[in-house]
Amino acid sequence: MDMQRFLAEAKADLPRSVIGFLMLFFETLPKDSRELLQKIEGWMLLARGSYNDETYLDLLQLLEKAYKFAAYDLAESHVDQVDQSRSHWNREEFEQNCARKKFLEKLRELYSKLPRMREIWQNGRHEEIVLAQSRFWILKEVSSEWAPELTPGSVKAFQFLVKAFNEMPMGRIADEKYRKDILQLVHDKTGEWFKPEQLEEWLKQPDVPIQIQQKLLIARARNGGPKLTLRDIRNSQFLKEFNLEERSEAAKKLGQKLLQQIAELDHKVMKLIELRDGVIGISLVVNLPPCCSKELGRDIFERTRWMCTNGEGINLSLHVEGGTANLWLSQG
Repeated sequence: MDMQRFLAEAKADLPRSVIGFLMLFFETLPKDSRELLQKIEGWMLLARGSYNDETYLDLLQLLEKAYKFAAYDLAESHVDQVDQSRSHWNREEFEQNCARKKFLEKLRELYSKLPRMREIWQNGRHEEIVLAQSRFWILKEVSSEWAPELTPGSVKAFQFLVKAFNEMPMGRIADEKYRKDILQLVHDKTGEWFKPEQLEEWLKQPDVPIQIQQKLLIARARNGGPKLTLRDIRNSQFLKEFNLEERSEAAKKLGQKLLQQIAELDHKVMKLIELRDGVIGISLVVNLPPCCSKELGRDIFERTRWMCTNGEGINLSLHVEGGTANLWLSQG
């Protein structure tokens, strides 16, 4: 690790408060990246103990820079994961990814050790959040790994966000402001790149408070647009008579089974349509289960006929039979 280069760049980027630390503690250069990280963490401990939010935040940014500079050393323990035939660029990318992962792990550790409140005796006793800027900076950095897909890293970042929100007690003004900041972060994160079906999966995650659920629901409606809203209304009307909340588990499973069978039939018909190049005719026989109603049997017949012939003029031989009414519907 090029320690001289690191110090030169750090001095150029950092405020004077942290440069003072550099001049004081780097009279003797750290011999390696591990000693450098330990020194910075030692300064952070001093800033944390004195509730110096500005300096602690500057040191967080210095720590991030140190992890980037130490990427090669930090990735050495994972060198067996790198294909030696890969290009230098891919090797460097792998090292930076390792450094980023270790930096986020360190941020989680630092966050858990931050004092949350302190008492202030001025015109009466009250409490305030300490190191608020630093706390939120860590939260934003860790939650930046939250992506639309439910990957292990994305889930871990979302759970960190949820835990941070749940740990804040209700009622205190300072805590409520921090909660609002977290909710705004959720709002900003769930832009149009989060698809409605992906947001539905995040809603199912454990321990998600109602306030964050509301943000996810708003994002789902916003990102899905009028088309999704109209679909939700149609689905709600479709299930209205079923009274889903009042049905037994057996009734729900039966309904799911019937819908699944219809979906499977749709899938098979679509596969036939995809493979029909050069085919001038299709012959289908659908045997309805004994529990299938007359109305559902007719719906299957009409839907299958429409899917096979819509706009194509293909010859179709279709027979749907069975069900509670012992149907016999035929075409062709």
